[in-house]
Amino acid sequence: MAPIYQPIGTAFGIVPAMKPVAYPNLLLLLAFLPLAQVGAAQFGKQGRHSLSFGGRIGHPLGGFSAVWGGRMAGYGGQLIMPMRVLPLGFGVQYDRSSLGAFRTDVPIDVPYLDATEGRLVVRSSNHGFHAVTRFDPLRGRFVPYADLLAGWRSFSLRSKLTVDGVDGPLEREVLQRGSAFSWGWAAGLMVRLKGPLYGEIRVERSYSGESQWTDPGSIELDQDGLLNYEERSSSADALFIQAGISLRF
Repeated sequence: MAPIYQPIGTAFGIVPAMKPVAYPNLLLLLAFLPLAQVGAAQFGKQGRHSLSFGGRIGHPLGGFSAVWGGRMAGYGGQLIMPMRVLPLGFGVQYDRSSLGAFRTDVPIDVPYLDATEGRLVVRSSNHGFHAVTRFDPLRGRFVPYADLLAGWRSFSLRSKLTVDGVDGPLEREVLQRGSAFSWGWAAGLMVRLKGPLYGEIRVERSYSGESQWTDPGSIELDQDGLLNYEERSSSADALFIQAGISLRF
């Protein structure tokens, strides 16, 4: 008989010891928002606001690549507000990428459920929160631009247990966190499709300090029903390519 998977709090008995990590992502993002609104009277006629969203793929570089040779996939978005006189804009960027995930069916024993099996998903991911300064002097059908970014990049390992017939996850837990200061640059091109709608592609070079993160290839459930994984430490330098759409208004 397979060992019973014990829900969060007891199932993850074999995990690396973790040091507390400052995790001010929400505060940092809130601190960036005023940058997109500074001097409201300075924004407007000479430029256009832009709201972008797209899918992203990431290629680790430097120490990150030396420790882990995988690829990242996810999404990202930017909100930019232009200045009235100078060809500059200020705004914010958020992005999220998955390093990989572990999925398996596990036996469960929950008194108030008839189900005897659940689906366990453990995902390793990273999130970026950045302030953006944009240079985009041209207007028209083709709009090239260059960005400077500064902010925070964080990593997390999260588990989710779902059961058929139960709305939402039965259990969730954050198993590991790590974060570091991050900065970089990006170059992109917008091409007008129709009205305010543009197609967009951008290349982003990201640098960061050292952070803790989890190698998704190391995640496993042992024969006793306990979760094991390996925590790594390195920079989070990477090259991202984002393709999507943008609204300019």
